Amino acid sequence: MRTTLSKPTHIEAVRDMAYNQMLQICDLLGWTEEYYSEHQLKEYELFLERRFHGLPKEILNKVRYSPVMAGLWKNEWISRNNSDFIPFATEMCTESMHVNELGHLVHYVPSDTDYATVYDEYCWLHNSKRLLNDADFMAQVNYAINLISK
Repeated sequence: MRTTLSKPTHIEAVRDMAYNQMLQICDLLGWTEEYYSEHQLKEYELFLERRFHGLPKEILNKVRYSPVMAGLWKNEWISRNNSDFIPFATEMCTESMHVNELGHLVHYVPSDTDYATVYDEYCWLHNSKRLLNDADFMAQVNYAINLISK
């Protein structure tokens, strides 16, 4: 346990940021912390099962339980949330006022459709099938697999 005067370690800072991010997303989606974690784990399992389909279970399990792969999955999840989801969801779910192109003041109130769009975006962004077709993500995954297999 660290005192209030000590600076958090990098790991502690990342964990705090990830936890606060999870709370923010749970608030935006109306999810519990448990459901958020279950969703993340489910997509991890589906991703690995698809990636290692037809290969021996031992290979799948070596990667599945590797801290390298688990860390990559969590860090990439956090990164997608920060760069893609949170800015979009915050804008879509925040009541605001702006001046349109005709110079009229417009009051924006999020609708049920807006919230549904935010939910769909979150599910699509972290979808295991989509990630299998993301070349940049797969390059990182394949690099991690090479590290694990050494």
